[in-house]
Amino acid sequence: MGAKVYIADVDERNGRAAAEELVKEGKAAIFLPLDLGTLRSAQQGADAFLKREDQLHILVNNAALLSKEFELNSDGIVDSMAVQHFGHVVFTNMLLPLLRRTAAQPGSDVRIVIVGSHAHQRVKHQRFAELRQFNESWGGDTAQGQMLRHSASKLAQTLWFKGLTAQLDHERSNILCILTHPGSVYTEGAMHRAQRLQFPLNYLTRLILWLTYDTPEAGCMTTVFAACAPEVAYKRDTFHGAYLMPVDGRAKQSRLVGQALDEGMARELWEGTERIVAERLGSDWRGGSTSEPEPEVTTV
Repeated sequence: MGAKVYIADVDERNGRAAAEELVKEGKAAIFLPLDLGTLRSAQQGADAFLKREDQLHILVNNAALLSKEFELNSDGIVDSMAVQHFGHVVFTNMLLPLLRRTAAQPGSDVRIVIVGSHAHQRVKHQRFAELRQFNESWGGDTAQGQMLRHSASKLAQTLWFKGLTAQLDHERSNILCILTHPGSVYTEGAMHRAQRLQFPLNYLTRLILWLTYDTPEAGCMTTVFAACAPEVAYKRDTFHGAYLMPVDGRAKQSRLVGQALDEGMARELWEGTERIVAERLGSDWRGGSTSEPEPEVTTV
């Protein structure tokens, strides 16, 4: 049995192209404009989806912003943290009521898959009690600083995954929640970052990445497994709350490391995130549509 797939993307050209490719293969695909770069635009994207659908079985949170120069968005949040953490928090929470209703249906199989990274282990002394800590520059615009900001956002994403899993368990929900690591993947973002290096390091780095990193097709394996594999449904107790990494071409359970194991840090991250979002969207931000125009959803 096929599925209706929404391709959510901030880049309209790429999003439409991906949806059109699926349509040519006989699949049902719809392009959904989605910008996770600000809290309001993430909320608007969720609103647009909720006005179209009365079921949602699989949500894959895989938006990412690779290391780049330090920049605050209109919410006053550094852009890497905004896209990889805050945007996903708002988008997922807006869709949770629909996911819960779908999970309550007989025979349902509902999953939330969060694409994380083992880079969460690189930051050693991150805190999330205040906005300035979410916005830690970690050395400014040096290559190391950019990578550490990316790692901090992945740590935030990982800690939030733990909180979401605990919330679903407390609700006795049937929704599965899984965290995946794609591995080292030679994506467009990795290529563009290598290109910004000085000659000849840029060419050498691209060659090394091409030789040693996985292709995007291979890199999506753990996430596709978590989202679609029948084995996951059969072994719910095994995979709910699991962290999956690619090992010899298969998705294998792994362990979180470093600050991701700190339960106090997970609570601090959850509380800090909730406060920052409520200060910008209002305390009832989960409950209603935005008053601004919605993005246009297109069936191709």
